[in-house]
Amino acid sequence: MSFEFGTVIKAWADHVGPRLAQRVATEAPKGSGALKHSISYRRTVTGLQVVSSAHYATYVSYGTGPHPIDPVHARVLHWVDKKSGTEVFAMHVDHPGTRPNPYPQRALIAMKAEITGTLGVLASGHLASGVMGRVKSLGSLLGGH
Repeated sequence: MSFEFGTVIKAWADHVGPRLAQRVATEAPKGSGALKHSISYRRTVTGLQVVSSAHYATYVSYGTGPHPIDPVHARVLHWVDKKSGTEVFAMHVDHPGTRPNPYPQRALIAMKAEITGTLGVLASGHLASGVMGRVKSLGSLLGGH
């Protein structure tokens, strides 16, 4: 008797991946919506990854330390002050940093039971099926269609 762990992991990732990516997107800060819409998942050999194509996603999730900001594509920095509504111009800014927003971790915590439970159901169903190398349909194992 053999156990095809890869088959179970693929079925698990295909079920949990879209749901987890959606939950991470829901937990992401609202802003323009670009971060939320950049979140997706991909199946890996050992499981799945929830990823973002937004270059700043890591900075949002883990925060930043204090850092200088200098103009790159212009001579000066320019923004509108959120409190006063006035335009601000500067040659240099010493940014104080940003606090972490662990939105992916919140999603994992919220879905922990589903993530682990689905894997358990699939593994048990695979062992009980007696058909090695194949997993019953996820719907039938989880009591669905």
